[in-house]
Amino acid sequence: MTTTIEMVTYQLNENADHNLVNEFQEQVNKFCLEQPGFLYRSISKNEDIWHDIVYWQDKVSADDASQAFAKTEVCQAFNEVVKKDSVNMVHMSAITEAMSTPPNG
Repeated sequence: MTTTIEMVTYQLNENADHNLVNEFQEQVNKFCLEQPGFLYRSISKNEDIWHDIVYWQDKVSADDASQAFAKTEVCQAFNEVVKKDSVNMVHMSAITEAMSTPPNG
């Protein structure tokens, strides 16, 4: 089983409400936490390009979650604030991985 990395980049419509976008991100986090095979998600922004990076246990988990997400209300609402021609999604297999262990408490 190989970890799958899902990377989605996109831009928001000029009139997008950033508070609403932040609410959507929290809803997407909740969705991800409920999905089998979910490992980790982060959102970052460079200039006006957003980067949504999700780590999945395997490609099947990533594909299943993508299909399930497309059917959610949050996906439909989020699509209203995103420039549709700016969206790019790729699934990649991790070649190598390293993770630190949290310090004892």
